[in-house]
Amino acid sequence: MSSDLTSPPALALEGSEIDEHLEEFVAFYREVHKESAVKREEISRRFRARLRSLVPDDVPDALLDPSEVFDPRSGAVRLREWEVVGEQTLPATRRLFGLSDESGVDESWLMHMRSDTAILLRGALYYIPYTARSADLAPRYLAAAGNFLGNAERSLDELGAIKPDVVSFKYVAALYDVTRSILLHGLTASFLVETDRADIAYPVTRRALDVALHHITCHRSFLFNDQGDWQQAISGCRAAMSAILGLLEHADDSLGLQELFSEGATAYRFLRERHSDDFLENLASVELGLADLLDSSPQERVVCVGLASGGTEFCLIAASILQEAGLNHAPMLMRLSLYQESENRRRYQGILEGTTAGAAVDRTLFPGPVLGSDRALQPSDTLIIFDDNIMTGRTLQIATELLATQGRVAGSVVARYPGFNMHSHMREHGSLNPKELLRSVRGLTSAMPAGRPPGGLIHKGEQRITDYLERGMRNVTA
Repeated sequence: MSSDLTSPPALALEGSEIDEHLEEFVAFYREVHKESAVKREEISRRFRARLRSLVPDDVPDALLDPSEVFDPRSGAVRLREWEVVGEQTLPATRRLFGLSDESGVDESWLMHMRSDTAILLRGALYYIPYTARSADLAPRYLAAAGNFLGNAERSLDELGAIKPDVVSFKYVAALYDVTRSILLHGLTASFLVETDRADIAYPVTRRALDVALHHITCHRSFLFNDQGDWQQAISGCRAAMSAILGLLEHADDSLGLQELFSEGATAYRFLRERHSDDFLENLASVELGLADLLDSSPQERVVCVGLASGGTEFCLIAASILQEAGLNHAPMLMRLSLYQESENRRRYQGILEGTTAGAAVDRTLFPGPVLGSDRALQPSDTLIIFDDNIMTGRTLQIATELLATQGRVAGSVVARYPGFNMHSHMREHGSLNPKELLRSVRGLTSAMPAGRPPGGLIHKGEQRITDYLERGMRNVTA
């Protein structure tokens, strides 16, 4: 196991120091690229073996690569247009994703969008944070999500009645992808609401976490278990979606989500975009991180701490992997944002400085619920922090300092990091220490797809999505 971070690493540097560490950044980028390339190829091999176990023998191996099933730039399931045009099979599934002239689906919630060369099985329902906001947007989202889950039952019926091929595999993968998004929004909403209400029992969040953990385990099995047959895959997907539908109904009753989401500005807190939204990439990050930070059979409990909301899926993927390995573990969510919630930033800074305001938040927001267990954090626990990306390192540094008072912090797992394309931004807003990144942060798989044109910082992946939404669909508030 890596050395415990009992003394927090100096992850953050002043922006003015970035040029002094140029050679270290080059070495860091080279090492991370090598490690992530090896892991991606390993995952590709496992994926190809799974798909080969399902599809006819005459399908060429070249068509079984993840890049043939998933859009490399977004992680969305991708259909080639010739796989759709003129195709008359799977009518319920085609209607579900708005690919049929007889769909009868409200166009504002179509479940696909057309890229330059293909059809991505994500649409306005999936990318709700990128759409224009209105006062009733979130209640409409909840209703549309419930409607999708209900209609998906007919799609699974017809998918289960055929022999699988690459296209039918893509449709089931898309069902997992869309329901994964709905579930993560629901889990984030319940956690934030129950935290605001100081409901230390977290009843809805705990139920949401159980459903999310089951969904991720089924999702992983569908994508990689080459011993599982097609009917097992359909049954697993059906059970996962049924649990999500029940959760949404329970959450609305318990949390009053319809009333809570009555204002668009309030809804935005809960319907946030995910900057690392490729499930295979996120899985690669977690597998890399756990392999580096844990012994083969740790005796102590491993607590997977997700920094909500970017790190939520990552800590659940880790919990699923540890559960499958039979290791003692528990997922945990921690509300710590230094960018979107200025009040939290001041309060957490108060914790570090020992002020009264910080102490008050220490009781209500920190350390947060160990949701997968009735046992609170223990000094013997091994803590691993999960987040989707890292820019200046300040968030991870504060999280490490806070958690180091509660247990042994083995390190952090983060998927995306700032490449050279972000150096001008870091010069203005703060930089990272590349040596400490290699020491304490694991799982880094790719540079942020961002740039800094004259108009300001943009996220190229997000800009591409909004372009597709605007090009092929009506605005959701229309």
